[in-house]
Amino acid sequence: MASAAFGPKGTLILSGDTDGTVRIHRADDAGILRCASNAHDDMIHAVALGRTLAATGSDDGVVRLWRARDLRPIRRWQSDGGAVGAIRITNRGRTVLVGFGDGSIREYATKNG
Repeated sequence: MASAAFGPKGTLILSGDTDGTVRIHRADDAGILRCASNAHDDMIHAVALGRTLAATGSDDGVVRLWRARDLRPIRRWQSDGGAVGAIRITNRGRTVLVGFGDGSIREYATKNG
């Protein structure tokens, strides 16, 4: 495991692995509830788990947005800012803030429009 974050109620944990796999675990026993293998082509350094959304960021500069209940992919952004170092779901799930290895911070809308 390369990164982990608790969900807002503290009952779930989102983890990102060195092989690019993302998982949601139960916090009480760390049992795996959902898994998305090959989510990224590189190590996942940053994860965030909201009420309905999950977000992951990788060394390859890719940011992915997932539906938290089943880890279904929703959106994908590719950045030229380098590896993703930090990620946060904000504004009641309307945006994702991402910190990149080049020192830049970007904000992405979770929905079109």
